[in-house]
Amino acid sequence: PSSIFYTMSNSDDLPPNNEQNIHHQEREREFELAIGDEENIKRVTDHIARYIGDPATVFHEMISDVVHVDVHVVKPRPDRDFYTLVTSGMSDRAMTPQPDQAEYNYAELMICLPPDWPLDNEEHQWPSELLRYLARMPHEYETWFAEGHSVPNGDPPEAFPNVRVEPLELDLQRDVVLGH
Repeated sequence: PSSIFYTMSNSDDLPPNNEQNIHHQEREREFELAIGDEENIKRVTDHIARYIGDPATVFHEMISDVVHVDVHVVKPRPDRDFYTLVTSGMSDRAMTPQPDQAEYNYAELMICLPPDWPLDNEEHQWPSELLRYLARMPHEYETWFAEGHSVPNGDPPEAFPNVRVEPLELDLQRDVVLGH
């Protein structure tokens, strides 16, 4: 079976700037068909429209395992000169955080791309697939995302295609609550 790992810095256990790699083995389980929670999708879509902008399109997932993850695309505009891709579906289920992180067990993800990003080019659609993979990961591996976590592209890590800057960083915003 394949595995993933992420890096976690814990200032209580390690000196500053030291990292600990945590490996997760893929769970042995049957495919679990997931259907999106319409109420949650609406709540997330309304939040995107209010704080980021109206999604111009949605990349719908046709068949979903564990959680149904769609990716909403907000086009660049003068006050936000970049594409914004936002998931809906990750928060259909709670993540499995450590006890001291329990209040942060629901999340959605987003990524911002340059205004000239060719989203209609299949070779450049990897950010959408990355968001889906990351949104499913905490549920697949019964884990969670928190400050200090990073997720490499493979083990050993490989470069992401068509990326000028490495690595990608997971920046968590914990000040938004949508009703879970």
